Amino acid sequence: MSDPSVLPGGGKTMFRRRFFRWLPLGAGAGVLLACWSLLMLSLRGIQGSCFSTWSDDPVTGTAKALAHDLNLFNVPGGFLLAAWIYAGVSYIPFVLLWACLLLTERSRSDRFLVTFSTVGTALLALYYAVGFTAAQGDLAHGGMLCGMAFDLVPIAGVIVGGGAIILSAVVALLVELAGRSMTRRRGLS
Repeated sequence: MSDPSVLPGGGKTMFRRRFFRWLPLGAGAGVLLACWSLLMLSLRGIQGSCFSTWSDDPVTGTAKALAHDLNLFNVPGGFLLAAWIYAGVSYIPFVLLWACLLLTERSRSDRFLVTFSTVGTALLALYYAVGFTAAQGDLAHGGMLCGMAFDLVPIAGVIVGGGAIILSAVVALLVELAGRSMTRRRGLS
């Protein structure tokens, strides 16, 4: 057998497909970590924020507030479990996109895979960046609905993730069809 890296596009194609298959998981973790880090840094030192009633440290206060919301406050280590549950629910849309990429990888072209991966990941990253930015104002100023936006961002993210997957699949299909028609036109010329 010959070496796949010697075949036309063999090694590059396999690397490209692998990279774009794993893009949602890697970028999703990076986006969520960046959003949460910036959110917690913006809440540091603000008196009267939603989580300052639980702890002066916003990270600990957030985990304790989530544990209270999930009825895990009296469980040993419940605030850590609550934070992991929140992170897991936030990560679900990226895992769904990755699973869809796995399903389409064998039957679709590179063009479809690249478009589907990048558009889906970009839409989800945009949603989380806007969602946590909007939640920051609610968290910093407290008020009657303190923390409600922060609690709803991951739940709505699952729904938005489904829409982003459908939209990015449609865009990828249109790009693939346009690419095929351009290839056919070049072949006829």
